[in-house]
Amino acid sequence: MESIVSITLNILFLITFIALVLRILADLGVNFPKKFYNILSSTPTKTIAPINLHSESKQSIKYIFLIAIVFRLLNILVPIIISVIAMGETTFIEGIFIRWDGYHYLNLIENGYAGAIENGQHLFLVFFPLYVWIVRIFTLGFINPVWPALFVSTLCFALACCYLYKFVVIDYGEKIARRSVLYISIFPFAFFFGEVMTESLFFLTTASSLYYIRKHKWGIAGIIGIFSALTRMHGLLLIIPAGIELCSHYKLFEKAKNGETNHFLSVLSRVPLVLLPLIGTGIYLLLNYYVDGNPFAFLIHQEHWAQGAMWFSETITYMLAYIKTDFIYNNPIFIPQLIMFAFFSIIFALSFRKHKTSYIVFAFATLILNFSLAWLLSAGRYMSCSVIFFIFMATLVDNSKPLRIITPVLMIALYIFTFTAHLNGVPIM
Repeated sequence: MESIVSITLNILFLITFIALVLRILADLGVNFPKKFYNILSSTPTKTIAPINLHSESKQSIKYIFLIAIVFRLLNILVPIIISVIAMGETTFIEGIFIRWDGYHYLNLIENGYAGAIENGQHLFLVFFPLYVWIVRIFTLGFINPVWPALFVSTLCFALACCYLYKFVVIDYGEKIARRSVLYISIFPFAFFFGEVMTESLFFLTTASSLYYIRKHKWGIAGIIGIFSALTRMHGLLLIIPAGIELCSHYKLFEKAKNGETNHFLSVLSRVPLVLLPLIGTGIYLLLNYYVDGNPFAFLIHQEHWAQGAMWFSETITYMLAYIKTDFIYNNPIFIPQLIMFAFFSIIFALSFRKHKTSYIVFAFATLILNFSLAWLLSAGRYMSCSVIFFIFMATLVDNSKPLRIITPVLMIALYIFTFTAHLNGVPIM
């Protein structure tokens, strides 16, 4: 069975990859027959949504920011209140918000990368540094790092929601923008946005960079991309939508047919800005060299965590195999991840023809990369930051009132269930 699944997934990947390449070429001005292109996209090839198709509401931004802060505070206060009532003490409160990787981030915040050593090795170099560095600044050298870490996560989440709204409203309007923010906030694994982890910071850097890419402010988008790549390796993926958006904006092939060449210089002059996220990765490699004498030390230390690269079809097949061999233990870990892969794949397929090519390609790359990891345990946490998919979801339910009601109700129920299980030690990480 696993071999059939693997072959099927690889065939589907190849078909999708070819279709995306054709869409990119069409966006760049290659003259495909209209009927042929209509198979790939419901949007005419030469149509590019104008930059201020819809205007953002400052009042809505303030509203979203305040609601996001309140929502995250409730996620902090409710578990505390319930725990105090149940156990009658407060000494354990910090442990509510420090679970799984949170312990390692707290260790790095307190001791730094050079001082965080286990078994004589710098095993924690596998954790990217920006969140650690920001929280260390807020501790002022003496404050208990748990609360500054929670503050940073909460503030980043609220700002990220605002940027997601600003980004979505450009092409889709107020209604879809608000719904996208709602869906990403109540996604069943969105509680990680409020913990001692990098999710909120990565959400912020991704959403804000996408906003400036859409506004064609390549320099600002690239600088934010540096921060994103310092938060997680996936930050490098921002080069994809930036590059496609840049080349599509200038219609390279279309203008080349007319004998125009200045557009090539315009694109080339902006390519360094699009590639700025590479600097973030470079800084991370320098950190590895400074601490461990090897810029690629993190690759060695990944073995301790049973981590590394693995093609997504292999990841899916090994999860299926583990479920069959040890269903009781692996059930809460792998079944939700397999369901998510199927769910997001369906969302992608249903959205393929309905959105800008840069969004479609970015979503596809995000999905594949998030599931191309050996011993994958945190797909839910990773997908919680996949902002494009929540835009897809918001648009898919737009014409169905029952779906607009059922979707948030179901998501909230699953959110409460997974958050409760997580707080009670179930391996949701």
